Amino acid sequence: YEDKARGEDWVFNYGMFSFNTPHFIYRFVKGETDYELGVTRYPYFEGQLCYAWFLGLSADIEFDYFGKTGAQKIAGRELSAGE
Repeated sequence: YEDKARGEDWVFNYGMFSFNTPHFIYRFVKGETDYELGVTRYPYFEGQLCYAWFLGLSADIEFDYFGKTGAQKIAGRELSAGE
C-alpha cells in the first residue's frame, strides 16, 4: 500500500506466524500452523525479494495499521489472524 501524498509505503506480509502459539513446533512440523497478516514499512524489505500485487482496491477502503495488536481494518471490518 503506497500513499504518495503522505510519503508512506507499506508491505503486507501474508506469510507470518506466531512462535508463541501453544505447541508451535509440533504444529509447524505437521503443517497445521495458522498464518497471520503482518504489516511493515517498505524500507525494511529493501534489498530483499518482494513481489508487488496490485489489488485495485477502491479509495473507500481503509487500512488501519495502528493499534496494540496491529490489527487491520478493511472497510471498517477488523480482520482476524489467518483471514
